[in-house]
Amino acid sequence: MGISLWETLRDLEASAGTALEARNAAADLGAETIGEPQILEMAFDARPPVSLPATHASTNTLLPQRWQQLPIPSALHRFANQDMASKSVEALLEDIRFMSEERYQIVAAVRAFVKQHFKPFAEEVKYGGILFSSGVQFCGVFAYKEHVSVEFGHGAAIRDKLGHLEGSGKLRRHIKLASVADIESKQLAEYLPLALQAARSAA
Repeated sequence: MGISLWETLRDLEASAGTALEARNAAADLGAETIGEPQILEMAFDARPPVSLPATHASTNTLLPQRWQQLPIPSALHRFANQDMASKSVEALLEDIRFMSEERYQIVAAVRAFVKQHFKPFAEEVKYGGILFSSGVQFCGVFAYKEHVSVEFGHGAAIRDKLGHLEGSGKLRRHIKLASVADIESKQLAEYLPLALQAARSAA
């Protein structure tokens, strides 16, 4: 686990985006992700500094001594000592909206589409994004600094006749969305059933 301090919202966005991109790059290379990305979001003000706890609540991991007394201005700790898996989808959407209204609109539109067209439908917050299932888990949506990524855990098995899939890992592929309009222009609706079929075949 790591702890970072951000002076500006831009620094926070860059840190969050870098962490998620690193996780995806590792997964594309076949690495197994252990644990969840943690973001400590802080709105700085003029109140006195606060101290961090000596252990992380969800992992019981002892923090280094130099991290136990940090001069952090009092803040809004949306993710402090909270396991990402325990967050609700609505809470994650709220946090994405706080970071970027545009990214929020894309994520919300993808989520609404999947929820409408796939039954049974289930979702969970994991790896910093929303994973969707319809009998089996088949895709997820993740917000980054400059785009939203719809990721397919078994995307390599999809015959990409439309040419919108990205990635070269053993299993995973993704589609990058820079706007709500990209959902249609990159023909996401055509890929989702193929992603579900690939996931079912791998189950």
